[in-house]
Amino acid sequence: MNTITVPGLSVAFMAASCAFAFVLPAVLYIVLRKKLKARFVPLLIGAATFIVAALVAESAVHSVILGDGNILSFLKANPLLFALYGGLMAGLFEESGRFASFKLMRKKYNESADALSFGVGHGGAEAILTLGVGMISSIVISVIFNSGGADTMLASLPEAQKQTLLAQGEALAATPPGMFLVGIVERTGAVAFHIGASVLVYLAATGRGSFLYYPLAALLHLLLDIPAGLYQAGALNDIWVIEAIVVVFSALTLWFAVARLKEADRRLKGTALEN
Repeated sequence: MNTITVPGLSVAFMAASCAFAFVLPAVLYIVLRKKLKARFVPLLIGAATFIVAALVAESAVHSVILGDGNILSFLKANPLLFALYGGLMAGLFEESGRFASFKLMRKKYNESADALSFGVGHGGAEAILTLGVGMISSIVISVIFNSGGADTMLASLPEAQKQTLLAQGEALAATPPGMFLVGIVERTGAVAFHIGASVLVYLAATGRGSFLYYPLAALLHLLLDIPAGLYQAGALNDIWVIEAIVVVFSALTLWFAVARLKEADRRLKGTALEN
């Protein structure tokens, strides 16, 4: 008989994190729409870019490279290399995806607000598909165990699936409730970074800023992912310290990018006045 019970506070925090993942990009877009008349299509393109670049292209490369058990074992045995590999792949694929998208959309969607809207779409899609969907799955599993319906379900599953579901339930029950709020902090920083990186790549792709902003965005992405990679490899243990680093790093990236965007806008207005 099943004895697994996920604390109610844990389920509540899962629900809070799930709601946050959907609400954050919506609120950001509404603010951009009201303040800057941001358009919705760039947001959709940003979301599509994340799906194609990160979930399709990058994942395909990971499956090829990490499909070799020897390479995966080597990387796991060397935490810094593991973190650098993950950051390099994320920076290469996501920033290149952004660059290609801005090149394609620059004739019709080339305003500063479009770059910000794109960033919200990119970061928002990641938040929804990683944090939001992940929390929905965790909530469903928690409800199954807490409602007493787990025994019936487990009895109908093949042994492998049964063990997987039991392991998931045990993990959720053993996780301290506060850990389910980590995603809120993480996604806040990540969305801020994606907006900042999108602005930098937009400036590079449209010629309104240095082309070097594109490789700079990839480098910043690599650096951002190193703490998380070290955590996944077991080299760092304090998740809250890692998330604090991510938030500060992302805030600085966003500040730098927006400052460069404002400079580009001032130059453009000055050129228009001269003409």
